[in-house]
Amino acid sequence: MARQIEKMRLTVEDPDLIQYVPEDDVYYHYKRFLDTPVSKKDLLLVVRHLNEEGFIITAFFVRRKRKKGKVTIYEKAHLH
Repeated sequence: MARQIEKMRLTVEDPDLIQYVPEDDVYYHYKRFLDTPVSKKDLLLVVRHLNEEGFIITAFFVRRKRKKGKVTIYEKAHLH
């Protein structure tokens, strides 16, 4: 993921979908990219907020978004 910093920045600044997992107190930020090292995929950032600041726990590309156990708190209109 070291060469994916720009994609990570875009995912934080302009996500397609944000979900929250109350049990883990983490946010899942998704953004679709057509050009990735592993073909067309969504970049998923798992983010935790602590002391009014957020930090990325992990980041990876996923084929599909899993919604079980997550609360959608933001979704771009074109994704409905």
